[in-house]
Amino acid sequence: MKILLKYQLLILLFYCNTIFLHSQSFSTRLYTTAEGLSDNYIFSIYQDSYGYLWIGTANGLSRFDGKRFTTFGIQQGLPSMLVDRIYEDHHHRLWVGTRAGIAELKGDSCYRYPVNDKLPITFVSGFIEPDSTKLWATTNRGLYELKNNEWRKITLLPGYENTGIGKIIIAKQCLYINYDNRKLIQINPQGTATILLSGNSDRAYYNSMYEINGRIYIGTYSGLLQWAQDRWLPLFQDTLKKKYIYHCYHDKNNRWWFGTEQDGVLVAIPNGKKVNYLRIPLSFNLVSQFFEDRDGNLWVAGFEGLLKVSPAYYKTVSLAEFRNMHFIRTCIAAPSGKIVVSGENGELLILKPIRSLEDPVQIIAVEQLKDPGDFIDHYTFDDLQRMWFSTREGRLYRLDDTVLKDFTSIVSFKNKVFRGVAYNKKTKRLFVCGDSVLLSGTENHLDTFFVDNRKHFIPLPNIVHIHADNGCMLVQTIEKGLFLVTKNNEVRSLDKELNLNLSISNANDEKNESIIWASGQGKGISKYEWKENDQPQLSEIIDEKNGLSSNHVLSMAVDRENKLWVATTKGITVMQKISQRKWIHRDVETNSGDNTSLLSFANLSDDGNGHIWMNLRNKLLVFDTKNTEIAPVYPNTVIEKILLYNQPTNWTSLTSSVDRYNMLPVGPALKYNQNSLSIVFNGLQYSDNSQLEYSYRLLPSDSVWSNPTTGNVVSFYQLTPAKYKFEVKSHIEGFDWSTPATFSFSIKKAFWETWWFRLSLVLMATTLIVFIFRYRLRQLKTRTEMQNQLRELETKAFKLQMNPHFIHNALNSIQSLVINNRNNEASHYINKFAKLLRQVLENSEKNLIALDKELYSLQLYVDLEKLRMNMDIDYNVRLAEGILDGEIKIPPLILQPFVENALWHGLSRKEGEKRILLSICNKAGWTICEITDNGIGRKRAAESYEAFPEGHLSKAVNIIRQRLTDFNQSAAIEPISFIDLEENGEAAGTTVIVRIKTES
Repeated sequence: MKILLKYQLLILLFYCNTIFLHSQSFSTRLYTTAEGLSDNYIFSIYQDSYGYLWIGTANGLSRFDGKRFTTFGIQQGLPSMLVDRIYEDHHHRLWVGTRAGIAELKGDSCYRYPVNDKLPITFVSGFIEPDSTKLWATTNRGLYELKNNEWRKITLLPGYENTGIGKIIIAKQCLYINYDNRKLIQINPQGTATILLSGNSDRAYYNSMYEINGRIYIGTYSGLLQWAQDRWLPLFQDTLKKKYIYHCYHDKNNRWWFGTEQDGVLVAIPNGKKVNYLRIPLSFNLVSQFFEDRDGNLWVAGFEGLLKVSPAYYKTVSLAEFRNMHFIRTCIAAPSGKIVVSGENGELLILKPIRSLEDPVQIIAVEQLKDPGDFIDHYTFDDLQRMWFSTREGRLYRLDDTVLKDFTSIVSFKNKVFRGVAYNKKTKRLFVCGDSVLLSGTENHLDTFFVDNRKHFIPLPNIVHIHADNGCMLVQTIEKGLFLVTKNNEVRSLDKELNLNLSISNANDEKNESIIWASGQGKGISKYEWKENDQPQLSEIIDEKNGLSSNHVLSMAVDRENKLWVATTKGITVMQKISQRKWIHRDVETNSGDNTSLLSFANLSDDGNGHIWMNLRNKLLVFDTKNTEIAPVYPNTVIEKILLYNQPTNWTSLTSSVDRYNMLPVGPALKYNQNSLSIVFNGLQYSDNSQLEYSYRLLPSDSVWSNPTTGNVVSFYQLTPAKYKFEVKSHIEGFDWSTPATFSFSIKKAFWETWWFRLSLVLMATTLIVFIFRYRLRQLKTRTEMQNQLRELETKAFKLQMNPHFIHNALNSIQSLVINNRNNEASHYINKFAKLLRQVLENSEKNLIALDKELYSLQLYVDLEKLRMNMDIDYNVRLAEGILDGEIKIPPLILQPFVENALWHGLSRKEGEKRILLSICNKAGWTICEITDNGIGRKRAAESYEAFPEGHLSKAVNIIRQRLTDFNQSAAIEPISFIDLEENGEAAGTTVIVRIKTES
């Protein structure tokens, strides 16, 4: 018991509740359906691994990228428009719990999985992964686990299978289960269940349960409780006691956030042993959830929209006296640190200087202008820190500390309007822009300011700037432009493009020059450097490209840290130059919502004590310039979609792997005709409202980053086959580029362009050519061999037809000579017979022989036949003029059969003179051989073919004809023809004409 009391005492000391307004405040911005949110009633907020914020509402699911909302509803497959929970598991699957069940979001569509027990799920309170292999869903029907694309009921405690579960927390190896917000049960590692909390009424006893550093907290209808030492200990009891807590959250800065029924949003900020409280009222005090994003912004889900809460180093000053001013027209920080507030009721409120935002703002004096509705228009300070100012009603005043005096009467002539005022600390003279001329003088008298030895004056002046070091002046007129007045009172008309109607100036002591910041006509801010007696030189232009919230500037101020504060029609921007022409910036949210009209008459003023003051309609804002840091902004660049041919693409049918819930392809290998891609990308950040810029490149085609662009889609058409890597990065002007998002893909070559196909084609072509060539060679060789064999066979066949009887009879004839002792003749004929055989054998091995060799063989043959036949035959060969028988080539043994026919069939039975004439001539590429005999003719010879053993020789004519047809390669010309010779009607012999294609 003593240990418990000691523990309670320590907690009470730590959370001792001293209530006062802490110097840290928060700015808020509300996003509603006007900005694209699907509904203002929000149930849940979640940030995924990309950085998108997902908002579950009463009318669908919204995704927020910091600029735009994208809505998902029934058309995208949501089971119900009431979305209670969103969760991304470690497999990067995005789950949505609705009032009609659970869905998985894939790309732009939702998919549902069956529930094994068929019970209707009407509320999903959350998702949890107890380990890397399990995904649980807590619902109004109990606990379900996803297995094989089915939600299967699991039981942690018998008897509670179908009891609604609000949340499950795993802490220190124990399970803490919230059953219906009425009962909290702990299950230890051994499986033992312990009831830690149990409500007795029908009303839920607690609404939320949390785990922080292993400790369990619950928010109840009567405060916040912590489980410690086996007891529930109340926290912040004197503040939260009996307050109904809808939701609570403990952020990274050790602050507690409570959504209560009584206070709206209540922030508990530890301050040593004390706790400071800050209340953020809501129009409807219902908080569904707090959520802290990765940038440190806190988001509140409630009934009126999505509320963004950010740290703000300023405080709002709202005094009762301000409400009496109707409208605050200006606030001015005097060199003394006092603040002068001027409103439309003619009053001047003088506020005490402050050193920090925690100092109270006090009114130390109230002064009344002569005209009840008058207020300050233009002002300046003299060398004694007295403020001189002109008013809207045309009066000139001086405020000395808290003493107000009217100096309108020192003007030598009546003026209806006073505009700009300035004080020259070098000459101790006051300058006032009258309604027609520039006035100059002292506190005693003001008169027309003449220049150029009193020859000229400056008409219709509006604004005067005086150089702090040398006293030169710039006078902006209404109609004549800008004039430069030197310290010698010489005047020069300057470029009419220079416009200083809305401008401030400050000194640059290092360069002995003045800096003028001017704005007008919606062109941002122009910075001029002004040196002695010279025209101001434009050094740079600061506009929306540099991070300015709008080019339409209302007011400017420079603080002592040289930060430039700018009020525009879209809000307040703080800018600081960190390098040549590079400005970092931050948009300051002021809880004025989107009502930028409240800034229309805003005036910014630096009090010299580290504060910028700004007036709104009936309050002042005081900014802590030292603590208003411009933190670097690094967007998270993501690739949202990959489109083929700029059309929505189902990548699951084209690639085996997709990334996360957005179903982007992972390293797809695309076909050659899938070579036109569109890539949609985005930069996610929630800290700055400035326009994002993107730069991209496609490696290896583009090694240089593209010029910055605000467009977030790029298309590539007709890409050639290769491996590609797309990179895109984003930034806000003035800040560094983000880490690039990448997408790798490849485009395959058409199969006819691949190396293997080309090699295969070459090999196939080569193989085909070789095959055809070799086939043709084989075919030709076979044909030639067949032709040669045919010829040889024909030749041999012909020889075989001739040789047996010829050789036998020739040998018998020679033998007869030997027997008859005619040895010389026998020897002569043996010699001829041997030569003939040698010729026949030699010529038979050749396809072509010379004509002279054929004639020589015929002569030997005829001589031997004469002996064998015992006949006297007149055999003659006649060659035409020009015939060179040694050069003409003919097939061997072509003529011998015809000579043999003439001998045996034409002359052997003829009585009387026997003649054979062989005539050879050349006609048009043909060798014409005519064998003429004076025999009995073919008709009589045919009657006695059978009487001769060589009667078969006439068959050789057909063989010779075929040989000559093949040799001549011409079927049109008959190679052999016969002419029957007659004399007095009687047969007188035969002429055979043999036509041979000339070969030489």
